[in-house]
Amino acid sequence: MIRFSIVLLGSLLLSSSLLAQVGQTTYQDELLVTATLAATEESEQPVTVHRIDRQQIDERLVDSVEDLLLELPGVHTVTLGSPGQQTSLFVRGAESDQALVLWNGIPLNDPYFGGFNWAYLPTEGVDRVEVVSGPVSALYGSAAVGGVVQLITGDAPHARLDLEAGENAHRRVATSVSDRFTDWSFDLHGHWREGDGHHPNDFYDSTEVAGLVRYHPSEQTWLGARVRHNDSQTGIPFDGARASLERQIDWQETQVAVPFEATFEQWDVTGYLGQIDYDYLFTDPQDPFGFTEGRTESVSRRVRSVVTVRPNDDFWIGVGADHEELEVDDRSSYGSNLDGAEQETTGLFSQAHYSTDRASFDLGLRYDDNDVYGSETSPRVGATFLIHPELRLRASYSEGFRAPSLGELYFPFSGNPELDPERSEGWEAAVHWQRDRWSLDLVTFETRFSNLISYDFAAGGNINLGRARSRGTELQVGYRSSALELRAQWSLLDAESLETGEPLRRRPDDSGSLALTLRPGRWTINLRSIYVGPRADVDAVTFADATNPSHLRHDLALRWQLSDRLTPYLKVVNAADEEYQEALGFPAPGRTLTAGITFSR
Repeated sequence: MIRFSIVLLGSLLLSSSLLAQVGQTTYQDELLVTATLAATEESEQPVTVHRIDRQQIDERLVDSVEDLLLELPGVHTVTLGSPGQQTSLFVRGAESDQALVLWNGIPLNDPYFGGFNWAYLPTEGVDRVEVVSGPVSALYGSAAVGGVVQLITGDAPHARLDLEAGENAHRRVATSVSDRFTDWSFDLHGHWREGDGHHPNDFYDSTEVAGLVRYHPSEQTWLGARVRHNDSQTGIPFDGARASLERQIDWQETQVAVPFEATFEQWDVTGYLGQIDYDYLFTDPQDPFGFTEGRTESVSRRVRSVVTVRPNDDFWIGVGADHEELEVDDRSSYGSNLDGAEQETTGLFSQAHYSTDRASFDLGLRYDDNDVYGSETSPRVGATFLIHPELRLRASYSEGFRAPSLGELYFPFSGNPELDPERSEGWEAAVHWQRDRWSLDLVTFETRFSNLISYDFAAGGNINLGRARSRGTELQVGYRSSALELRAQWSLLDAESLETGEPLRRRPDDSGSLALTLRPGRWTINLRSIYVGPRADVDAVTFADATNPSHLRHDLALRWQLSDRLTPYLKVVNAADEEYQEALGFPAPGRTLTAGITFSR
């Protein structure tokens, strides 16, 4: 913590010395879509929403979404070793399977056990990332217990190709292209990459293609076809303390959707029909227990539509419905575990938004009916108040739930078909101050979790037993001009089990980040420091409780605009070669150098 404070102070002093030399650029109120049923200005959002745009992605030279999230307050990611290994996300202390992941509005969470592996989510084609902290089930239903992360791709005309190579046999080719011709538009992007870690069988190879084709019968209406396919292979170098030289994961996911939108004078209709297929294959010919193969195939089918009516500029109300069908097959060397296990949910929801010159108010309600666990009702209420032209207050209360996954319901020897959903209720209060180029956000929050699903040895299966509480404070300071940008944040978190009083594992009590971007002439220089404080964990070999010490990581990214079309770049991850483990037993990579060039139009 002392080292991070020194880095933070030094960077603030550096930025202050440059302020007189840079031009002024004021913050603009952006339209955000994830925390409301209709696009709403950032200043009218009653909940915390973090936004990462394409410019920030490019300036940080980050190719994975989980790496972008490292610098957000209240957001913590954990990778089990090198890139490509299992990666989990914790939002304000919530479990890694209690955050809903959306790709252009389509949920990506795996139906098997409800979570999402962030190792396989790249940044190609992403126009912006929006992160909503706190329960959001009033809009999205299950899994939005602790928050929502949404990736939104863009369609502004462009063409781009990235070629890069680096240490650990890293090679990557990424491309994206978008254009429009009269009544048609398209957006295509993808990548091919491969690389090794620091141990035998510590590799990660990935290929992805994605795209959207839209037909525009008018300026206010369009119908599209969206596709995304990812094919990845990851070597698993260790099984506890034992080296595993042939253990491997093959992962494929395919998303297909038909989105649509129609906008009229006072109302609009949006929605989609979609299907996601997951294929997970685990193999280890050298497994000492004879478990040489396990395969899981899961399918999610969804349809969703929202109608929004705007009687005037101050008021809108949205109503919608969605239906979801989940199915999982799982088998291993020992036989079949799940054979076509299914679950269906139908949801009805509504949200009203009213604003004046000095205040805005939100009210939302959702009802879900499930063929396994019954029904759930999720309310939400929030408000913002303009106290002064430079000062705004906001507060909100909301509830969320996570339906028991098909694995938790039906997996042999642990499944329990009588499980109820996990539930959460949370509130937050915040102050936002903004003057010209400067901004400051201070947030305090508390979320309580109940009915948490865990395995009970006495009962011989999963039961609803756990209760937990997460509360904390988040501080974020920002400065933005045409030649300099500074973002600093500090988070304090108290996340504990209310059953045992013990801290929840892998959630740091304090964390922080600093991102400083300089734009002198044709150069862009980004310096990023990520601090993660001590946190409770478990020893990977003995399974005894342990404490993972703090660490401080520095990243450097350099871009040079050689011409209008060519931009060479260089990035150094973990520039100080810090030795640390995001999870005990899984050493993170040391200093890693990568160079590349971007061809753009």
